[in-house]
Formats: sequence, structure tokens, C-alpha cells
Amino acid sequence: MPVPFIGRGCKLLLEISEVQGQGSPRTALFPFGIGNRRGAVFFSGSFIHLRFNRFTFPSTSHISFIVSLPIYNSAASFGEKNVDRLKNITVRRSELASPASSPEKMAKAAASEADEVVFDLEDGCAPSQKIAARATLIHALQTLDFKGKIRAFRVNSIQTKFFYRDLIEVVEAAGANVDAVLLPKVDDAADVLLADRLLNQIEQNIDLEPGRIRLEVVIETPKAVLHAEQIAAASPRVSGLIFGVLDYSSAMGARGRLRDQYSYYHYPREKVLAAARAAGVDAIDSVTLQIHDSEKCEHDARISAEMGFDGKWAIHPDQAAIINRVFTPSREELVRAREVLELYDKADVAGGTGVFVYNNEMIDAASLHIERKKLAIAARMGLI
Repeated sequence: MPVPFIGRGCKLLLEISEVQGQGSPRTALFPFGIGNRRGAVFFSGSFIHLRFNRFTFPSTSHISFIVSLPIYNSAASFGEKNVDRLKNITVRRSELASPASSPEKMAKAAASEADEVVFDLEDGCAPSQKIAARATLIHALQTLDFKGKIRAFRVNSIQTKFFYRDLIEVVEAAGANVDAVLLPKVDDAADVLLADRLLNQIEQNIDLEPGRIRLEVVIETPKAVLHAEQIAAASPRVSGLIFGVLDYSSAMGARGRLRDQYSYYHYPREKVLAAARAAGVDAIDSVTLQIHDSEKCEHDARISAEMGFDGKWAIHPDQAAIINRVFTPSREELVRAREVLELYDKADVAGGTGVFVYNNEMIDAASLHIERKKLAIAARMGLI
């Protein structure tokens, strides 16, 4: 039978015949040859092992070495129910911001590895360019090939004179090509409701699907941090919270450099995370300001991932590639995710229980979201 499995950067398909009689296919040996190497294939748990034989002198002795790779079952064998669940999970490992006043930078963002691109009418545009940038943004949304990315734009703050025209002009002209609107410098739930209701009216006016355009809220003021729970739950449109460290540190009167931002701003990050999780929306961490310091970007991204964030903000295409790599689950993590979800379903069907033990660890429904998220990332990358 065909057994698909992958390693990092490779995809193999071995034709394995059914094993007759006693013994499981997962423990039986199958001979194979690669070039002048001879060996055997055998299975154990969720891993496929390639045992190579290397003969030495005298000819009666030999050395064996084993290469082990986890098996990733195809979507069909993984189960239609689990695959369907993955389709409803949004993958936002990286959100790449680009000034809406620059057609060149928007084109580079659309061609980047980012999961989401954010064309920026706010801080990314000089005050003198904000109105003209709307037309540039509309043209980009209508003409660029985003290759399946989430398409978003950031309006100016609700407290400015630019906000309502940003939203109306862009969505009326290019709303069919907009997946999300980012709201900056929000203070409370009322600000979110204002944007939500204005979007409702625009959608009705131009016959867009009601509620399809989502809202992502940037938590970057002291009031927003204190009201994060209410903001996250303010509207069904809210799909994510983003921590904005630069404006937050400025609002707090911070005088230090932001290179060590994780040492100073743990509380607002945890508040954003808790609010997002309570509301069932994504949590995106702030930017690494050192654009050309790849080690710093990777360091920050790893802390974000370990804290529980779904992704991280980027301001350069190179950062997006680094962030994606950090937030992509390892092969071992994907094996665990698949097995946990399959065992959970089996425990429900076989014993009517929602709790079971996996590798000496208690698993219940609370563990499932993160495992599905890992597999959703894998699905986006074509691994399952």
C-alpha cells in the first residue's frame, strides 16, 4: 500500500505490500535499495525508520544506521471531520505592514512569504500623503496577486478626520478584495462598535456579504490594555488583537530603548493574550524594530510563540520569512497534534469520554485548539 510521509524539504512515497499472517505492518521489515546502499524499512508508532546496512571488513561484520522520519497521513486518512475543522482556522503567523503610499512596497509585500499583508494608511503614511494614498491602496487591492494571503488595510484612528473617509472610500471601491480592517489606537469597545456599524452600512450599500470583512484591533494605548476584554468581545467581526509596543511605550512615557521590550512589557502582552483567548480570537505580537537584525527577530518571535501568540507583526519581508519559520510547528509537533486529535475522537466514540492519557499526559478538550492550529499551519503549507 502507498505510505506517504515527509521530511523537512522532501516528500517520498514508498510502495509497501500488505503483511500477511502475524505481525503488524508497523513492526515488519521491508528490504529496499537506494543507489549502492541496502537496508530495510520498518515502522514504529508514528515514525517510519530507514535502516541502512554498511558492510566492513571482514565481510562477516557490518554497521547499521537508522534514519527516522515521522509519518504524516494524507488528509483522507486523517479524517474528514478533522480536515473540515482546519478550514475554519485562520493562519496568521506573520502580518507584514507596508505603507499604502508606496506601490512598490505594496507589491513586494503581496509577493512576500507573509500570511497577511496590511497596507497602512496610518503611521506608514505622512500626513500630506494620507488622502492620496487611498487611491494608491485601492488600485493595489484591485490589481495585485496576493497568492491566498489575508488582505488587510489599516485606517487612521477613529479620533482623526481621516478615519471615516478611509473606511468608506476603500471598502466601497475594493471591498470585495478586503478581508480585514485594522483599527489603531482604540481605547474601548465603543470605538470598535463605531467601525462595525459603519461597515454594516457600507456592506448594505454596495451589496457585500454582511460581516465578511473582519476587524483586527491594535492594543496600543493604556486604556486599550485595561479594556482589552471588552474590546475583544465587542463585535463578531473582531478576529484578532495586536499588541502595539511602540505607541504603548510612548503613551506610558517610557524613556528606554525597545531592544529589550520583552523585559519591560510582559503585563500588556499577557493581558492581550488573555483577552484574545477569552474571546476566541487571534493574538498577534508586536514588531521587532531592528529591521536588519535577523537574530533579534528570531529571538523575539520565539518568545512570542512560547508565550502563546498566534503570530507576530513584521515591517520587512525578510522578517516575515523568519517569523513564519519560528511559528511553523516541527515535524514532531505535527505528529503529536494528529495523534491527539485522532485519539480524542476515538475516546469519545469508544468510551464516551473526553479525557485520555497521551504519553503520560492528561488530554482533554482544552488541548485541542492548539493542536488544530498546528495542523492548520501544516495544511496551509501543503503538508497534509
